Amino acid sequence: MEVDLLYQPDRVELTVSNNATDNVVAASSGAHRGLRGIRERVALYGGDVTYGSGADGTSWQTRVRVPVEAS
Repeated sequence: MEVDLLYQPDRVELTVSNNATDNVVAASSGAHRGLRGIRERVALYGGDVTYGSGADGTSWQTRVRVPVEAS
């Protein structure tokens, strides 16, 4: 597993990547605790979530981006 945190003046970006063969996809419980729930909560802060196969085709990647206000 690889975790990257990138801070830009306008956003914070968190990317988590791991070997796609290590993933087991479970049925949703409807409790909104999975990727859909993350997407809903991040949207409350004006951010977005993307997920899917990594650029190399052998990994799964989840990326969360949240805007940051200048202080």
